[in-house]
Amino acid sequence: MSVYNPFSEFNFNDAEENIYKLLIQLSLIPRKDSKSTYHKIKATDLVEFSKYSKPKVYDIIKRLEEKRLIQIDNTRPKFVKPIEPAISIENLLKSRKIELEKASESIINEIKSLPKLDINYPFSEVPPLSFITGLEEYHKLMRTILQGAKDEIILIIAYLLKYEEDLLRDYIQKAVTKGIKVRILYGGPPKFRIYFRKEILEPIGLEDGQTTTEIDVKAINFAPPIRMTMVDNRELIMTLIKTNVKNKRINIEEASALFSDHEELLEYTRRTYILLRPTADAQLAAKLKG
Repeated sequence: MSVYNPFSEFNFNDAEENIYKLLIQLSLIPRKDSKSTYHKIKATDLVEFSKYSKPKVYDIIKRLEEKRLIQIDNTRPKFVKPIEPAISIENLLKSRKIELEKASESIINEIKSLPKLDINYPFSEVPPLSFITGLEEYHKLMRTILQGAKDEIILIIAYLLKYEEDLLRDYIQKAVTKGIKVRILYGGPPKFRIYFRKEILEPIGLEDGQTTTEIDVKAINFAPPIRMTMVDNRELIMTLIKTNVKNKRINIEEASALFSDHEELLEYTRRTYILLRPTADAQLAAKLKG
C-alpha cells in the first residue's frame, strides 16, 4: 500500500521536498541578530546540512523560487529565506488550480473533438447488470451517476444508507438549481417519512406534495419493495439490503447494489414509478377528505 504524499500533488520531487523542509527547519532556529520568524540561510550552509551536491541544491533553490516558496538574495554569498508557508502554499494552490482548470478544459475539448471510429468489429455483448458491494463503492457510483444527470432524476426510496443524507441533499439541490427534473417517491413508517422530510427535503427547500414541471415529491404510507435511482432514463442503481435490517430504515451500514443501463430494466423502473405515483395522490386526497 503506497503512502500518500501531499507534496507530490504540487509536483515536488524527493529532492525538492527534502531541501524545502530542511530550509524551513534551519530558518526556524532562533538567531540573536534577527527577530523574524523565518531567518535567511546561507546557500552554502544549506548545502552543508543537506545530502545533495552544491549544483543540485542551487538548482533546487532556483525551482523553489519559481514556485514562489522562497526569496533569494542575489548577493555574494547567496542567502535564501522561506516565504511564510501559509501564504506561499496557498498561492501555489491558486496557481495550480488555474493550471488544472486550463488543462481540464483542453482535455474536454480534445475528447469532444475526437473523430468517430468506423470499425466493423464484433464487440462482446455487455452484461445487463454490474454488482456493487460495500458502502464506499455504492456512494462512489451514486455520486457518479447523479453528477452526470442532465434531464431527470427518479428516486424511489424506502430506507437510507449510512452517510447518504449529505449525498442526496447535495446532488438533489444541484439538480434543482440546474433545472433538472427531480421525481421523488419515499415511503415507509411515519418515523422514516418524518426523518426524510426533515433531513433531506426541508434543508434544500423542498416539500412533500410539491408538484411542478421540474419537481415532484410525494410520500406513500408503505415502503416500496425495492430502492431505485434512475438518471436520464439511461442509468439505474437498484439497492439491496439484508432482510434483518429492513425495520431500521436509517443509517444502514451493509448494502449491495445492482447497476444497469439495460433498456428493459430502465423501462421497468419507469413503470414502477408510474404505478406507485397515483398511490401517493390517492393517499393525499384521502387525507384531505378526512
